[in-house]
Amino acid sequence: MLTFTAYGEPHTKGSVKAFHARRGDGSLVTRPGAKVLIDGKWVHEPVIVKTDDTGKDGKYAMASLGEAALAARAQADCPLWASGVALHLTLRFYSERPKSHYGTGRNATTVKDRAPAHPATRPDIDKLERHVLDALKGALYSDDSQIVQVFKVQAYGNPARTEIEIAPMDQQTVGTVVPDDQLALAA
Repeated sequence: MLTFTAYGEPHTKGSVKAFHARRGDGSLVTRPGAKVLIDGKWVHEPVIVKTDDTGKDGKYAMASLGEAALAARAQADCPLWASGVALHLTLRFYSERPKSHYGTGRNATTVKDRAPAHPATRPDIDKLERHVLDALKGALYSDDSQIVQVFKVQAYGNPARTEIEIAPMDQQTVGTVVPDDQLALAA
């Protein structure tokens, strides 16, 4: 098992939006490779165009997560999990409470009774998870399709951070695998 913490406010991956490409006159493009107007330039594009709105802060946070993962992997002398190894991932996202959750004056460090216990607001936990999965790809595992089980929690905490635990699943095969050297002894 590999455990590490990335400090800083958890970020989202952003949304990837697909839309049908349109010509300059507004008509739909119906064949791949047709000439379309995108951002004021005529280019050959597929019929479906995707955009990503992760933003500069989110991309910086992805790089920070990747660096933290590489450092933890090097410290634990853990190899990059190869394709085909099923992995379990535990994610704990901690965000700082807004100032409105605290009292004023001498109660400035006390959380109000009516403050929510859990951050049931944006960003949603699925986008936070997707951000981490993409950031760890190539740092801890070959492809995020290797993640077959995820446990995730979103809570308030100080300092803001993302705690990550990743480990291979206990059982990688359905049956009992007998090493080759034991098969030779049985024969």
